[in-house]
Amino acid sequence: MPGCTNKSECALFTKFSTVSAVKLWKLLYCEKEEVYRTCQRFQMKLRGETVPVTLLPNGSYLKID
Repeated sequence: MPGCTNKSECALFTKFSTVSAVKLWKLLYCEKEEVYRTCQRFQMKLRGETVPVTLLPNGSYLKID
């Protein structure tokens, strides 16, 4: 199961400070087709739109200090 084609280059993961957090997000949102196809980041990229770095898969935004 290859998962999302964008997971290796997804800029969202640079916003997490721990490797374990990145692994958890990838496991939850990027590995299963039925999940990553609903990812708002994935959908925007498919449409050729610029994806905000802080956009989360569910469409909400990550708060950065």
